[in-house]
Amino acid sequence: MIVPILTTALGMGTPIVVPGTGMTFSSGGRDGAEIGEAIQAAERNLQTTQTFGLRNRILCILRTELQRKYGIDGWNGYGAKAVAVQSIRNAEAFVNVMPFELRDPVVRVIPTGCVSFVWRQGKGRLCSVVFDTDGRFHCASIIGGAESALTTNSPVEVIGKALEVFA
Repeated sequence: MIVPILTTALGMGTPIVVPGTGMTFSSGGRDGAEIGEAIQAAERNLQTTQTFGLRNRILCILRTELQRKYGIDGWNGYGAKAVAVQSIRNAEAFVNVMPFELRDPVVRVIPTGCVSFVWRQGKGRLCSVVFDTDGRFHCASIIGGAESALTTNSPVEVIGKALEVFA
């Protein structure tokens, strides 16, 4: 929403509204550095919005789609367990600490009822993490033919492994 500013009413300049910052300037008489700072703030705001957009999409999948598609035993026709609520909560907690640099994972449910995230970058670069119901992360990666696996309670270690896929 553009709010008229006093300088426009006085004929001193055209209003410049910097999106996402709530800052409005007059094109006549404002220092270029001040406008530059507002533009930088808008760029930071955009990155935050993109990050939250990613997070919101993943959280929506975790909170709605997984329960709907995988919320009953036998969802795969072969006796798979229903997705575990605690596994979903553990995945949600992980999403909340994921850095912006970590791209959008593919979200899956495995037959044990645990949520899994998979990151893939071209041929031979893959990382998969399973969110166990006890709070542990089971992470496996393949980077250029080298395989590694770890089980940890630390999301930081898992984030490091996932980021290696995109290095």
